[in-house]
Amino acid sequence: MPFDDPCVFDSETVTNIARRPRELLIVGDGAIGVEYATIFSAFGVPVTILDAAARLAAMMDGEISPRLEQVFLARGNQVILGTGMVSVRRDGDDLAVQLSDGRQLRPDVLRAMRLPSRAHRI
Repeated sequence: MPFDDPCVFDSETVTNIARRPRELLIVGDGAIGVEYATIFSAFGVPVTILDAAARLAAMMDGEISPRLEQVFLARGNQVILGTGMVSVRRDGDDLAVQLSDGRQLRPDVLRAMRLPSRAHRI
């Protein structure tokens, strides 16, 4: 993940965005990802949530996940499940995000989870 790109953020830096994104891609739909998707969506930013899991917010009750997805979709957002991210690269003003199903997304801002360095993994 190119966290050195000025348009790629993690959960700690996403609040430092200096301008309103045209479109925000959130990779991973854990509790923090869902929280940021809700916040940015409330400010009118189109949000796409991308996760390899079969359902949105898999850590939540199975009855809540479909309802949460309905709410996101009703707000004009996109939810892509069962698909992972293969790569991210800079392409002009946008990011080119290649998905494992062959699609490509072109958000101008991306929020992803920063994995700990190998030295800190247990």
